[in-house]
Amino acid sequence: MILVTTRDGKSPAVLQCPTCDRPDPLESESLKSWISSLRPPA
Repeated sequence: MILVTTRDGKSPAVLQCPTCDRPDPLESESLKSWISSLRPPA
């Protein structure tokens, strides 16, 4: 287990297994903001 920080550096560091735990790409702040800006066609 290693201690890693988030990409933005603002959230607290978390323990992660370098061979089995990868950050969830769908939980990234940039993707969340992009998805929230999507609107259905009018």
